[in-house]
Amino acid sequence: IANYIMFEMGQPLHIYDLDKLGNTICFENAKNGEKITTLNGESVEVPVGSISITDGKKMVCLAGIIGTKDVEVTSGTKNILIESACFDAVKIRVACQKTHIGTIASYRYERGVDSDNCINSGSLVAEKVLEICGGKLNSAFVIDNNKEENVKVISIKKANKLNGINITAQRANMPKW
Repeated sequence: IANYIMFEMGQPLHIYDLDKLGNTICFENAKNGEKITTLNGESVEVPVGSISITDGKKMVCLAGIIGTKDVEVTSGTKNILIESACFDAVKIRVACQKTHIGTIASYRYERGVDSDNCINSGSLVAEKVLEICGGKLNSAFVIDNNKEENVKVISIKKANKLNGINITAQRANMPKW
């Protein structure tokens, strides 16, 4: 379901077996020498500084790239956690290069995803899981919006130099109508 929604919405998603994960999920920078066994069974050393997702004790996902066997969803899974996040494109690219792992999710993250699409995509996955698999929704979502404001302030002097023009500060602040 998550993969279908990723293709439809462009937002990479990950689903964890919540009973295997426990009550804690942490996003942090990977430490030196951490190893994981990925969903495809490969043992991989995670590059220092990569974004790791842990259960508070051990890494359960190389963020934006691939999950681990430890929290894999199986036919016996009863409770899930849906992750719909926006990760740093450069960190994802560096981790992919160093681990030699490339996934459809990492491909999308490397090229940038719309952080404002996370909630819609995660909600759609939850809706489809309920529709197809049944069950009930226990809680909605957590927003940890650390994204930097996408507005940069520069001086009139620098704007004039960059644009090859010469306007005054008073003229720059004039309304258009």
